[in-house]
Amino acid sequence: MAADFSETDLNEADFTNSKMSAACFEHANLSGANLQMTDAGMIRCKGAKMPKIHARGASMIGADLSGCDLREAKLHGTDLSKASLASADLRQADILDSTFTAADLTNADMRDARFKRTDLTRAKLDGLKYDDALTDMISRYSRKK
Repeated sequence: MAADFSETDLNEADFTNSKMSAACFEHANLSGANLQMTDAGMIRCKGAKMPKIHARGASMIGADLSGCDLREAKLHGTDLSKASLASADLRQADILDSTFTAADLTNADMRDARFKRTDLTRAKLDGLKYDDALTDMISRYSRKK
């Protein structure tokens, strides 16, 4: 059975290099948490508060981050393939060298996010909110459906 941290206050917790696959963090407070180099595949974080998390090099394949507050998150080299980020708030997130292959970004908010070298191949982008700085990148991936 996976660990259940639902509704727990884990503000600025340090999970560096942890294995937390399939753990449940639904509606938890992970503000400013350090998830660098974690194996967090299939974690469930629906509705969690995760602003300013540091997830450099984290594997979050298949994670449920739907409805999460990920404002100002540092997602550098983060693998979010097949993750659900539907209705997630990614405003002002720093997203560099990350993978969102086949991720669900339906109705997510990415306004003022900084994207560089990020893969959105086969990502669901319906209703995605973004600003002019991301228009070219989003339209490039929207055509690949």
